[in-house]
Amino acid sequence: MATAAPSYRLEQLTKIFPGIIAVKGVDLEVRKGEIHGIIGRNGAGKSVMVSMIAGVIKPTSGKLSIGQQPVAIEHYSPVHARELGVSLIPQEPLFALNLSVEDNIFMGNTKTRRMGFVEPHAMKEKVQEIADRLSVRIVHNQKIGDLPLEDQQLLAFGKALFISQSKVILLDEITASLSRPRKKLLLNFLLDTVQSRPDLSYTLISHHINEVVEF
Repeated sequence: MATAAPSYRLEQLTKIFPGIIAVKGVDLEVRKGEIHGIIGRNGAGKSVMVSMIAGVIKPTSGKLSIGQQPVAIEHYSPVHARELGVSLIPQEPLFALNLSVEDNIFMGNTKTRRMGFVEPHAMKEKVQEIADRLSVRIVHNQKIGDLPLEDQQLLAFGKALFISQSKVILLDEITASLSRPRKKLLLNFLLDTVQSRPDLSYTLISHHINEVVEF
Protein backbone atom coordinates (compact mmCIF):
# COMPACT_ATOMS: atom_id res chain seq x y z
CA MET A 1 0.00 0.00 0.00
CA ALA A 2 1.28 3.47 -0.85
CA THR A 3 2.42 5.71 1.97
CA ALA A 4 1.66 9.42 2.19
CA ALA A 5 5.27 10.32 1.43
CA PRO A 6 6.02 11.35 -2.17
CA SER A 7 8.55 9.41 -4.21
CA TYR A 8 8.77 12.33 -6.63
CA ARG A 9 6.72 15.40 -7.51
CA LEU A 10 6.45 17.53 -10.65
CA GLU A 11 4.96 21.02 -10.61
CA GLN A 12 4.23 22.75 -13.93
CA LEU A 13 7.15 20.88 -15.49
CA THR A 14 7.67 22.08 -19.06
CA LYS A 15 10.09 21.32 -21.87
CA ILE A 16 10.23 23.41 -25.03
CA PHE A 17 12.44 22.45 -27.94
CA PRO A 18 12.90 24.89 -30.84
CA GLY A 19 9.44 25.15 -32.39
CA ILE A 20 7.95 22.33 -30.27
CA ILE A 21 6.32 22.25 -26.83
CA ALA A 22 7.17 18.67 -25.85
CA VAL A 23 5.83 18.76 -22.29
CA LYS A 24 3.55 21.52 -21.00
CA GLY A 25 2.85 22.28 -17.37
CA VAL A 26 2.75 18.75 -15.93
CA ASP A 27 1.67 18.37 -12.31
CA LEU A 28 2.24 14.85 -11.00
CA GLU A 29 2.96 13.20 -7.67
CA VAL A 30 3.93 9.55 -7.40
CA ARG A 31 4.11 8.18 -3.89
CA LYS A 32 6.38 5.62 -2.31
CA GLY A 33 4.99 2.13 -2.65
CA GLU A 34 3.14 2.96 -5.87
CA ILE A 35 3.20 1.44 -9.35
CA HIS A 36 2.07 4.38 -11.48
CA GLY A 37 1.08 3.96 -15.11
CA ILE A 38 1.37 6.58 -17.85
CA ILE A 39 -0.18 6.04 -21.27
CA GLY A 40 -0.32 8.15 -24.42
CA ARG A 41 0.20 8.11 -28.15
CA ASN A 42 3.57 8.57 -29.85
CA GLY A 43 4.79 12.14 -29.50
CA ALA A 44 2.71 12.88 -26.40
CA GLY A 45 5.86 13.66 -24.38
CA LYS A 46 5.97 10.61 -22.12
CA SER A 47 9.65 9.78 -22.69
CA VAL A 48 10.65 13.44 -22.47
CA MET A 49 8.92 13.68 -19.10
CA VAL A 50 10.67 10.68 -17.54
CA SER A 51 13.97 11.81 -19.09
CA MET A 52 13.61 15.08 -17.19
CA ILE A 53 12.94 13.17 -13.96
CA ALA A 54 16.13 11.16 -14.61
CA GLY A 55 18.22 14.26 -15.37
CA VAL A 56 18.80 13.28 -19.00
CA ILE A 57 16.90 16.29 -20.39
CA LYS A 58 16.87 19.66 -18.64
CA PRO A 59 13.40 21.16 -18.13
CA THR A 60 12.68 24.58 -19.55
CA SER A 61 10.69 25.54 -16.46
CA GLY A 62 8.79 24.12 -13.51
CA LYS A 63 9.72 22.35 -10.30
CA LEU A 64 10.96 18.83 -9.58
CA SER A 65 11.38 17.13 -6.20
CA ILE A 66 12.81 13.67 -5.54
CA GLY A 67 11.46 12.44 -2.22
CA GLN A 68 11.31 15.53 -0.05
CA GLN A 69 14.28 17.15 -1.79
CA PRO A 70 13.68 19.95 -4.31
CA VAL A 71 16.00 19.76 -7.32
CA ALA A 72 17.68 22.77 -8.94
CA ILE A 73 16.60 21.94 -12.51
CA GLU A 74 19.28 24.10 -14.13
CA HIS A 75 22.01 21.97 -12.52
CA TYR A 76 20.25 18.60 -12.50
CA SER A 77 22.11 15.77 -14.27
CA PRO A 78 22.00 11.95 -14.63
CA VAL A 79 24.76 11.68 -12.01
CA HIS A 80 22.78 13.76 -9.52
CA ALA A 81 19.64 11.75 -10.31
CA ARG A 82 21.44 8.46 -9.58
CA GLU A 83 22.72 9.89 -6.31
CA LEU A 84 19.10 10.63 -5.38
CA GLY A 85 18.09 7.07 -6.25
CA VAL A 86 16.53 7.60 -9.69
CA SER A 87 16.99 5.05 -12.51
CA LEU A 88 15.55 5.22 -16.02
CA ILE A 89 15.28 2.02 -18.05
CA PRO A 90 14.62 3.06 -21.68
CA GLN A 91 13.46 0.88 -24.55
CA GLU A 92 17.10 0.39 -25.55
CA PRO A 93 19.32 0.26 -22.44
CA LEU A 94 22.51 2.31 -22.60
CA PHE A 95 24.96 -0.57 -22.20
CA ALA A 96 28.50 -0.89 -23.55
CA LEU A 97 27.63 -3.69 -25.94
CA ASN A 98 31.21 -4.98 -26.39
CA LEU A 99 31.72 -5.41 -22.65
CA SER A 100 30.60 -8.40 -20.60
CA VAL A 101 27.32 -8.65 -18.73
CA GLU A 102 29.22 -8.43 -15.42
CA ASP A 103 31.13 -5.31 -16.48
CA ASN A 104 27.92 -3.57 -17.54
CA ILE A 105 25.88 -4.51 -14.49
CA PHE A 106 28.60 -3.34 -12.10
CA MET A 107 29.74 -0.32 -14.09
CA GLY A 108 29.97 2.44 -11.49
CA ASN A 109 29.22 -0.02 -8.67
CA THR A 110 32.21 -2.38 -8.65
CA LYS A 111 32.29 -4.78 -5.69
CA THR A 112 35.61 -4.53 -3.84
CA ARG A 113 37.32 -6.11 -0.88
CA ARG A 114 39.28 -4.19 1.69
CA MET A 115 42.15 -2.19 0.20
CA GLY A 116 40.09 -1.64 -2.95
CA PHE A 117 40.74 -4.98 -4.68
CA VAL A 118 37.98 -6.05 -7.08
CA GLU A 119 35.95 -9.18 -6.23
CA PRO A 120 35.25 -10.77 -9.63
CA HIS A 121 33.82 -13.95 -8.11
CA ALA A 122 31.31 -12.02 -6.00
CA MET A 123 30.35 -9.93 -9.04
CA LYS A 124 29.84 -13.06 -11.14
CA GLU A 125 27.66 -14.67 -8.46
CA LYS A 126 25.52 -11.56 -8.01
CA VAL A 127 24.95 -11.13 -11.74
CA GLN A 128 24.02 -14.80 -12.06
CA GLU A 129 21.59 -14.42 -9.17
CA ILE A 130 19.91 -11.42 -10.86
CA ALA A 131 19.77 -13.25 -14.20
CA ASP A 132 18.22 -16.32 -12.59
CA ARG A 133 15.58 -14.26 -10.79
CA LEU A 134 14.62 -12.58 -14.06
CA SER A 135 14.81 -15.80 -16.15
CA VAL A 136 17.67 -14.50 -18.29
CA ARG A 137 20.19 -17.05 -19.57
CA ILE A 138 23.78 -15.84 -19.49
CA VAL A 139 27.24 -17.40 -19.48
CA HIS A 140 30.35 -16.05 -17.78
CA ASN A 141 32.11 -13.25 -19.72
CA GLN A 142 29.33 -13.15 -22.32
CA LYS A 143 29.09 -9.80 -24.11
CA ILE A 144 25.85 -8.06 -23.22
CA GLY A 145 25.43 -7.08 -26.87
CA ASP A 146 25.01 -10.76 -27.74
CA LEU A 147 21.82 -10.94 -25.68
CA PRO A 148 18.35 -10.19 -27.11
CA LEU A 149 17.00 -6.71 -26.37
CA GLU A 150 14.39 -8.01 -23.93
CA ASP A 151 17.15 -9.71 -21.89
CA GLN A 152 19.13 -6.46 -21.84
CA GLN A 153 16.04 -4.59 -20.63
CA LEU A 154 15.43 -7.04 -17.81
CA LEU A 155 19.08 -6.91 -16.76
CA ALA A 156 18.97 -3.09 -16.78
CA PHE A 157 15.93 -3.34 -14.51
CA GLY A 158 17.78 -5.80 -12.27
CA LYS A 159 20.78 -3.47 -12.08
CA ALA A 160 18.59 -0.55 -11.01
CA LEU A 161 16.77 -2.60 -8.40
CA PHE A 162 19.44 -4.87 -6.94
CA ILE A 163 22.78 -3.13 -7.63
CA SER A 164 22.04 0.60 -7.66
CA GLN A 165 19.29 0.16 -5.03
CA SER A 166 17.26 2.86 -6.77
CA LYS A 167 14.11 4.20 -5.14
CA VAL A 168 12.53 5.83 -8.20
CA ILE A 169 12.50 3.42 -11.14
CA LEU A 170 11.16 4.68 -14.47
CA LEU A 171 10.27 2.00 -17.05
CA ASP A 172 9.96 3.57 -20.50
CA GLU A 173 7.95 1.11 -22.63
CA ILE A 174 10.18 -1.85 -21.82
CA THR A 175 7.13 -4.13 -21.87
CA ALA A 176 6.70 -3.50 -25.62
CA SER A 177 9.31 -6.13 -26.52
CA LEU A 178 8.55 -8.61 -23.72
CA SER A 179 6.69 -11.85 -24.28
CA ARG A 180 3.52 -12.48 -22.28
CA PRO A 181 5.27 -14.77 -19.75
CA ARG A 182 7.98 -12.18 -19.19
CA LYS A 183 5.43 -9.43 -18.71
CA LYS A 184 3.85 -11.56 -15.99
CA LEU A 185 7.28 -12.14 -14.47
CA LEU A 186 7.97 -8.40 -14.42
CA LEU A 187 4.53 -7.66 -12.97
CA ASN A 188 5.13 -10.11 -10.11
CA PHE A 189 8.53 -8.50 -9.48
CA LEU A 190 7.02 -5.04 -9.28
CA LEU A 191 4.29 -6.18 -6.91
CA ASP A 192 6.68 -8.15 -4.68
CA THR A 193 9.31 -5.44 -4.43
CA VAL A 194 7.01 -2.51 -3.63
CA GLN A 195 5.71 -4.63 -0.77
CA SER A 196 9.16 -5.57 0.52
CA ARG A 197 10.64 -2.10 -0.09
CA PRO A 198 8.05 0.53 0.84
CA ASP A 199 10.46 3.34 -0.09
CA LEU A 200 10.31 2.24 -3.74
CA SER A 201 8.11 3.47 -6.60
CA TYR A 202 7.73 2.43 -10.22
CA THR A 203 6.50 4.52 -13.13
CA LEU A 204 5.50 2.44 -16.14
CA ILE A 205 5.05 3.99 -19.58
CA SER A 206 2.98 2.02 -22.08
CA HIS A 207 0.75 2.44 -25.13
CA HIS A 208 -1.76 -0.10 -23.80
CA ILE A 209 -4.31 0.84 -21.15
CA ASN A 210 -5.07 -2.83 -20.33
CA GLU A 211 -1.40 -3.43 -19.60
CA VAL A 212 -1.20 -0.38 -17.33
CA VAL A 213 -4.36 -1.41 -15.45
CA GLU A 214 -2.98 -4.91 -14.96
CA PHE A 215 0.33 -3.63 -13.61
